[in-house]
Amino acid sequence: MKKELIRKGIGVIFLICFLFALSSHYSFALTWQYHGYYSGDIINGLEVGTNRTGDGEKNIQSKQISGAGTLLPSGYPAFKVSFHFEGYTWDSYSFPDTGYYTGYYDVFAVVLSEEGYYWDLSSTDIHPLEDNSALILGYDPLDPVPDVTDSYWGGEKFDDGILDKKDQDVTLIFKTNSLKQYYLTLFLQTRKDEYYPSWGTISNVEVAPIPEPGTLLLLGSGLLGLGGLSFRKRKAKDIKNSAKS
Repeated sequence: MKKELIRKGIGVIFLICFLFALSSHYSFALTWQYHGYYSGDIINGLEVGTNRTGDGEKNIQSKQISGAGTLLPSGYPAFKVSFHFEGYTWDSYSFPDTGYYTGYYDVFAVVLSEEGYYWDLSSTDIHPLEDNSALILGYDPLDPVPDVTDSYWGGEKFDDGILDKKDQDVTLIFKTNSLKQYYLTLFLQTRKDEYYPSWGTISNVEVAPIPEPGTLLLLGSGLLGLGGLSFRKRKAKDIKNSAKS
């Protein structure tokens, strides 16, 4: 009886320690920094861009970067960022490699950088990811081949007179170096022109680390260990009952 209690106590202690280690490895607090014109917060709904939602094509907007960012902890090989984005723009994005340059360059994007938040970087690239080695591009986990369209949205050709709308849930995966810390920035860039306004709302933001393979191995080993302990207890009990009968 005493040995059985000791075994149970060891099993409970092991389970508590394992769950504590697992939870502490996955949980971290994020402190968000805000920049440019914004209203609200990143969880309930952060409004970015012009402060006059519903502007027409010919209205004037501020030349700025507006959005939010947070410093991610080191120790993880990747992060999953999910959010809901509802954005509107009269503007357009032109791909430099196509030779098609009609339009302006308002763009919503999500990026990681070792050097700081996007608004603190010195780059003046039209495209926030074009020829910029300081930034890391996220990709859609359902389409694991990274592509520039995965982490930004532009508008239609402005001369079409179309108000382009994006209203969607977004999930992106960012591969990182687990030894480094990265700045995550979700932003709307309107710094290239004051015409053809854009605005939007970012909400329901969730940032989750993707663990090292060793952590998954630890999880599997722990579950197997608990299963093995339970199996040995049942086997010993069956042998004891058989001996009695």
